[in-house]
Formats: sequence, structure tokens, C-alpha cells
Amino acid sequence: MPRTYAERGLEITNLRAEVLVAYHDTPRHRPHPEPVIMAVRGLELNPQEILFIGDCPTDIKAGKRAGAFTGAAMWGANREERARILDECARVLKENGARKVYVLAISRAYINTVQR
Repeated sequence: MPRTYAERGLEITNLRAEVLVAYHDTPRHRPHPEPVIMAVRGLELNPQEILFIGDCPTDIKAGKRAGAFTGAAMWGANREERARILDECARVLKENGARKVYVLAISRAYINTVQR
């Protein structure tokens, strides 16, 4: 998302971001870990110190490739789409050496932790 759109979204929702990494801020984009790493460095942290939440498989791949704890936000997804995303998250995490995979699923109404 271009920086102007992201900044406007933050303004409309009255949210504040200590670090904002927009689409044009890095030459490589998700699923490459560069945007995640840039944000983590901006916070003066290491990837192992953050929980990175994404809402699509490329976000999950980027978070894991950066070395961050990674969760999946599930708002707006229908049941079939949620199942597909959770399966993809589990596959990506297992490819990266996870024995057990926990995916945080979030919607406006509930929060679940799903083991896959």
C-alpha cells in the first residue's frame, strides 16, 4: 500500500504507528522479509522479539522468513478462505522447521488459537 494511503488510514482510524513501512519503502516486497526487517530495525528490536500479524499467506511467509513470531489475522475471511489460509500458514511454518504450529485467528467477534 502506498504511504499516503497508509497514513490516511491511520488518520481516519485515529491510530498511531511508531514505524510505518509502506510498499515503496523497500525494493523487495512480501513474501520477502525486507519490509518486516525494516520495521523491526525502526523499532530498534530483533525479529525474535516481535509478533508479526498478517492477513494473507505472503504476510505469513515474510514474517517467518524475517525470523519473527508470526500470526494470521482472519478478519473478513469466510470459512473456506480461513481454512485455506490456516493450511497455508501451517505448511509454511512446517517448511521452516516448526514441529507444532499455532496460528492466531482473529475476527471482530472472537479470538481463537488453532493448532494445526
